[in-house]
Amino acid sequence: MEFCLRENYSSRAGLGTDPYELSQEGVIQSTWVTSETLKIEAYVKEVCDGSTITGDYQLNGNDLILLYKVQVGPVVTACRCTHQITYEISDLDHQDCSISIRQQPDAPD
Repeated sequence: MEFCLRENYSSRAGLGTDPYELSQEGVIQSTWVTSETLKIEAYVKEVCDGSTITGDYQLNGNDLILLYKVQVGPVVTACRCTHQITYEISDLDHQDCSISIRQQPDAPD
């Protein structure tokens, strides 16, 4: 399977609502681009500047779990903004699945 993650910082992330009214993370929409490629738009609320979001996913039967990890850089602000992230997963069997997103746990030391 191939995986790609793109992040677009936006104070509103194209959601048309106040980011402070949103939950910490969520799935906006999912679309089958081809019969084997699923594109998922999601959002994460994090610090506005100085953070990088990376991602991964797990497929357990019909449950697709989007994972993300936030790496905070040297410049940190007090405000929290909504970051829109796009997951694109290829070589999947076209099927209905339940999609959720959560923060990836840190690896044990």
